[in-house]
Amino acid sequence: MEYSFVVICAGPINLPRRLNSGFYYAHSDTQTIAAIEKVVRHAETSGLSEQPSFYDTLCGEGGSNRVGDDKCVEPETNLTVHFLDRDLFPNGAYQELWREKNVKAACLKKGSYIIHNNWISGRLKKLERQVLSGLWEYDPGTRMCLWCWQGTVSDTEVNSEERVDSFLSSL
Repeated sequence: MEYSFVVICAGPINLPRRLNSGFYYAHSDTQTIAAIEKVVRHAETSGLSEQPSFYDTLCGEGGSNRVGDDKCVEPETNLTVHFLDRDLFPNGAYQELWREKNVKAACLKKGSYIIHNNWISGRLKKLERQVLSGLWEYDPGTRMCLWCWQGTVSDTEVNSEERVDSFLSSL
């Protein structure tokens, strides 16, 4: 099944206000754009950050638009929101992965595709944590990404890239 909008959650899956707006995958189609515009309008008037507006708009106040354990359907746009598995797409607090001595190895062991660098305050603290963990794939001297998208790469990188492509194509 294909979804237009997939998102990680910040606690038990699909409970009220658990949608994490820091990492999501969205198609650029009319349905998704209309739903995101609703989120922006809600956030402008709610007095809260945009994160509660994502959930309240897409999943309904208190989760009234939830469908099962891992989806919501926004009724006006008919946009289906699919919550991603936290083992595969963990947030910064999930199982304290950022506290592991080798964050990358811990994530690979769980089969994670990506880890969200949240649950820490401040851009510099996030940057420091990302660099010290070995998950910073950017050379500031050359302003180039260090990830090898073509050519020879390690087995881990190939498997990770193939897994991400495979996962996204399955949505």
